[in-house]
Amino acid sequence: SCCALAGVHDAAGRRERALELYERALAMRRAELGERHPEVAAICSSMAEVQMRRGCAEKALELYERALAIQVEAQGVGHVAVAVLCTSMAAALVQQRAFARAESLLERALAVFLSALGGEHPHVASAYNDLARVCLEQGLHERALGLLDTAQAVFARCLGARHPHVATVYSNMASVHVELGRGDRGLELYECALDIFIQEFGADSPVVGRTCSHLAGVHAEQGSYQLAAEQYERALAIRERVLGEEHEDVATTCGNLALALGELGAHDRALELYDRALGIFRRSLGEQHVHVAVICSNMAGLYARLGSYPRAISLEEQASEIISAAAGADSREAAQVVSSLASLHFAAGSPCRARELHGRALAMFEGACGAEGLETAAAFARMAEVHVRRGSYEFGLDLYERSLALRRRALDESHPDVFAARQALAGARR
Repeated sequence: SCCALAGVHDAAGRRERALELYERALAMRRAELGERHPEVAAICSSMAEVQMRRGCAEKALELYERALAIQVEAQGVGHVAVAVLCTSMAAALVQQRAFARAESLLERALAVFLSALGGEHPHVASAYNDLARVCLEQGLHERALGLLDTAQAVFARCLGARHPHVATVYSNMASVHVELGRGDRGLELYECALDIFIQEFGADSPVVGRTCSHLAGVHAEQGSYQLAAEQYERALAIRERVLGEEHEDVATTCGNLALALGELGAHDRALELYDRALGIFRRSLGEQHVHVAVICSNMAGLYARLGSYPRAISLEEQASEIISAAAGADSREAAQVVSSLASLHFAAGSPCRARELHGRALAMFEGACGAEGLETAAAFARMAEVHVRRGSYEFGLDLYERSLALRRRALDESHPDVFAARQALAGARR
């Protein structure tokens, strides 16, 4: 059928072809069954999932809303199918950073699951897991860990302690611990997840590659770039075998491996990998996709390290144009790229232009996220790290001080985020 064939193309990364086939199936179902049939809703939902994988959350949300309206009319607000769609819509809203609405939908889904299925069902555990991810996005780490503990316990009782869903929760718990600066605990949990995934799916499965990539990310954060590169190499080999050399996940891994190799001084190989990632993303997603911008920005960092500032600035400007078009000219993402441009101009010997861009980035970020709050503090810290790494200490210290002040206003002095901000500021001053 068209839907089955669309699924094959989607799995192979051929998103446009998958959407064409789903559109054909949708037209056929509408003609046969009418506009408001649950099978029409199912195809809309499948199309939304493809749009999510394309990075088009807005288009996905429109399709999910169409599917939800049909299911509510056909099945009623308390039906499990409605709750499942609510969880999918929440994922699209998270992509758009609409966390309050996402949390509301997940709470609604959880209530339906509890009422219809009882407390000991995998759907209930999945809802707790999804809620935890929304909490993590909002900086609510301890609440996220509590929800993940509940999800892990329910999954283990329903499915067994070595089930892949339990491993997924371990992986999510690991990401929370990493966010809290507990990288060693994060590595332990990722290793637990990896062990289960290998046992269940084999050493070459996509989820094993993804978990190796997560492990590599923690090693990179800890400065263990050799270990990071080894795990990224392992993830890349798996993804090439399983997904093919033109898959977007292969491109993502190439970019991450390039970052680690750049830190190890393997600049030529890093540039080759960046070029490969850029080519895959441009062919599969188009010239103006945000993934293209990310690679351009990371390449800019490597060229800056090599002292090729005109090339670095050109790449960062390309990234800025793409991000401004995709996320908005005054978005926080655009502010981060402008801040990076400021550090490049400073390193290239243009301090006046650098200060102008730095001030613009601050105004943009405060306009997008507010002058207060933990999200603003975290973004200031990320931008500060870039400045310090590139030698623009004046801007880096300014941002670290702003980040620490915001965290002190929002959190207790003993909070790990306040401690991390103090440590970062002290390190920059040295």
